[in-house]
Amino acid sequence: MTTTAASTRPRTAGRAHPALGRSVVGGFFLVMGGVHLGLVSADPQVYRHFADHGLFGFVRTGWSEIVMADPSVYGLLLMVVGWWVWAWSLPVLALLVWLASRDFLAAQEPS
Repeated sequence: MTTTAASTRPRTAGRAHPALGRSVVGGFFLVMGGVHLGLVSADPQVYRHFADHGLFGFVRTGWSEIVMADPSVYGLLLMVVGWWVWAWSLPVLALLVWLASRDFLAAQEPS
């Protein structure tokens, strides 16, 4: 019977930069969020035609009559009345901060 010793080499073949994908996704998210914020800050009516081709009629009319009637008021009401926004966004934000801190600490460790 022949036995072989397990390799003590770390399994990083093909993964020279394991956090690169996370950095790309995070950077894309931040850039697109900035673009959205800039567009809405400059002209809140920029999304007026967003749902014009919605599949359902209630989506088209709801978007034009409720959301775009006064976009800033709708956004504030969604944050005040929409408890579900807080119910999912705060835990997700906490998770993203935790994951980012893990990546940051892993990047600081000597290789």
